[in-house]
Amino acid sequence: MHKNLLFPVLLAVITLGLPISSFANTIIVTVGPANSLTFSPNIFSCTLGDTVKWVWATGSHTTTSTTIPGGAAPWDQNINSASTSFMYIPTVTGTYNYQCTPHASFGMTGSFTVNPCTTPSPATITGHLSRCNGITDTLTATTISGGITYQWKLNNSIISGATNQTLFITASGNYSCTVHNSCDSATSLPFVVTYHANPTPGITYTHTGLAYNFTLTGIPLAAISNISWDFGDSFTSPLTNPPHTYAADGTYLVMVMVTDTFGCSGMGSINLNTLSINEVYLPGTISISPNPAANYLRISSNDNLTELTLHDLTGRLVRSFPLSQNSNQVLSFDISDIPVGLYIIHATGTYTNKFEKLRILR
Repeated sequence: MHKNLLFPVLLAVITLGLPISSFANTIIVTVGPANSLTFSPNIFSCTLGDTVKWVWATGSHTTTSTTIPGGAAPWDQNINSASTSFMYIPTVTGTYNYQCTPHASFGMTGSFTVNPCTTPSPATITGHLSRCNGITDTLTATTISGGITYQWKLNNSIISGATNQTLFITASGNYSCTVHNSCDSATSLPFVVTYHANPTPGITYTHTGLAYNFTLTGIPLAAISNISWDFGDSFTSPLTNPPHTYAADGTYLVMVMVTDTFGCSGMGSINLNTLSINEVYLPGTISISPNPAANYLRISSNDNLTELTLHDLTGRLVRSFPLSQNSNQVLSFDISDIPVGLYIIHATGTYTNKFEKLRILR
């Protein structure tokens, strides 16, 4: 067997003579697999900067260079149970031939070709520049270089674990991708992605009896590209602030879907309980508490109320509450005998004509 007295010197020369990239590859050559007199693989190609590592499997062998490119360091290393591996980093391109010296006559030889290492081409990133919150987008890095690895960054900071050609994103920022091969790296131009908040439309309305005028709130008109109203009775409208007249009293789910100029959509809705009684504005106010109520109800007003009635959603009179003649009244009523449900309180006075919803729960 050969003792390799030059190995420490050769490895030092190889390591100092070539900048080694952390992205270089290591090619594993198994020595004597399954008690055979072979190297596996026995022929392969690699790139300048890669490492060739022979690993012992069985038997007692060597890896010994025979014909190698000019300027390359020769090697001769035992591979056995006492010396189970050997690494060699080529510093010169070309074809390297080697053998197991005691078993060369049995055909235990190998060869590898070292190709030049060139700087990879920067990747081109494709994806959407504008997205709506809640949508996952896919960025893809494409390069003409081969034998590379990927590393994505957000705002110039490494994204942990983002080492695939594609990246799934859900947030705004400057994305870039650095591609590496065994000798160098290249970084793409920044790909700026902006995520936009979805619109949050609101609904207000006025009405006279069953004739309603709806108003869209919560989003500037200039930011709207499409509007769709659904009045809950099979009728719709594309107008910004549409009028609509209901055919009968009832409970309707009114919805508006808004798409803004970024293509982002949002929906607003209200539950509308119609009552075919005209509502006339007067400056008087009333306050109902608690609401929802259970057994007792307190009503206060800044006006001298003349009538206070409770109606169900069909407009049917449920109760007429007794009133005193004092101004700025605070009134208490027993409602323990009224079934649970949704009602309308109608208060009238010198300066008051108000309708308020009351929910009774127990």
